[in-house]
Amino acid sequence: MFVEIKKAISRCTSFSNTKTFLDLHTSIKNVLRYYSKLLKRTVPALSQNQTQTLEEVDEVNLVYIINTCEYCNGILPALDEHIKNEIEESYKDKVDLETSQEVFRVLINACIQCLINSFEVKIKEQYSEISKMNWEKFKSVEDNLKCIKNVKNMLKSISKVIEPAMNSTYYSYFMNKLGPSIPKLFMEAIYKIKKCNGEASQQFQLDILELKSCLIDVAKSSDKISKTFINLVNKTVAQSETRLKVIGMPKEQICEMYNHIVTDTNKSIDDFDKLVKIRGFNKAEFDLSQIIVEVQ
Repeated sequence: MFVEIKKAISRCTSFSNTKTFLDLHTSIKNVLRYYSKLLKRTVPALSQNQTQTLEEVDEVNLVYIINTCEYCNGILPALDEHIKNEIEESYKDKVDLETSQEVFRVLINACIQCLINSFEVKIKEQYSEISKMNWEKFKSVEDNLKCIKNVKNMLKSISKVIEPAMNSTYYSYFMNKLGPSIPKLFMEAIYKIKKCNGEASQQFQLDILELKSCLIDVAKSSDKISKTFINLVNKTVAQSETRLKVIGMPKEQICEMYNHIVTDTNKSIDDFDKLVKIRGFNKAEFDLSQIIVEVQ
């Protein structure tokens, strides 16, 4: 496509660098817009509210679209400059390929979000097993939950299939979004439990630390993942871990422990209420005036 564009520019400038050349510039913009629409047609309409997931071949196809869009955006600034250098002075201010770049940027973001949504649905499917277990009669921690092992395998698959194919900038962005959501979705699954005992809290703590360890290992084994990823994962896991420790406390110590170790901005009476409900308690059983919710 770009070879033909350059040929068209060469033919045009051989006889005109005025209105005809400007019209060609407009035609180039139309071609780029149409090309972006062709690419977009292959992107699944996968929203956060859907339960649809992608097959591996579709995931790789999205990566190829991202790379193609990035390639286009890498060429367009030089093409824009070339046209401005060749066109007659009075037409220079009408030359603008920035809007074409924006079209490809939007498509890149849509593809990345589609990938994230698909993986999050897959992860939720794994975590759904948590609510099916009897945590009220849980006895002892022996090993990580099966769903945690499956999520770890999913991360390995991402490192093996998605990472090598995706541009480093966009892979870093993709992982910065997906990475922290993995422990966050785990906590969302915990909140769906009707009731658990203190021993179950120890299992959950083991599992979320295993997720953290796996995510950090993924980051350390990749030169495409930034330190931002590790910081985001550490922050999300720390928030989850403190709450899991609170869940494991005896009833008479829960308020004190919540005040002592939960220090993030999500600390609130409603947050405390969600935790005690998991243990089968009611917030009316506690002196809520003891809960310090102002986080510095």
